[in-house]
Amino acid sequence: MLEFISVQRHDFLNHLQVISGLLQLNKGDKVRDYIRQVSLDVDRLSKVIHIKNPFVAAALLLGNHQAEKHQVMINYNIHTDMDQCAIPGEEMAKVLYEALSRAVEHLASPEVPGRSMDISISETDKKYLCRISFPETAGRGDGISRDVVADMEKCLLPFGGRMGLAVTGGGGEIHIISPRVT
Repeated sequence: MLEFISVQRHDFLNHLQVISGLLQLNKGDKVRDYIRQVSLDVDRLSKVIHIKNPFVAAALLLGNHQAEKHQVMINYNIHTDMDQCAIPGEEMAKVLYEALSRAVEHLASPEVPGRSMDISISETDKKYLCRISFPETAGRGDGISRDVVADMEKCLLPFGGRMGLAVTGGGGEIHIISPRVT
């Protein structure tokens, strides 16, 4: 987590230097474009910051940091704050981060085209559903074994959680289901 904070600080200072340099060169239009792009990046991550479960938010931020190191883009579609998750935060975060790490590893090779994944977190009256979707990579199989997912699921089972892997011709999806506190 400290590495993540250090990188964020470095990125912030770098953004200020880029803006300063563009202003010194009288490139106002490029400054506006650059600020717009940085704002989009900040907005994308702000969806994660609004999750009230701090362990889940930290796991997503650390997973995002790992993805950025491998130039893998994560698109977030988060429609819950996960404040009623029945799985203890530490366990949920451990499984979520491991699943994200596996998906990033699957896409990390520079030869993989379209290195992006989608993370969707939604809720119903009784459960939370987290889906990590990623494209198929040629010659790498599904990249994530069902045995690995089954091992991760063992952490969730005592709390009523489930986990699975679905692989189709177009890609794969890891799904994590957690009951809500009633």
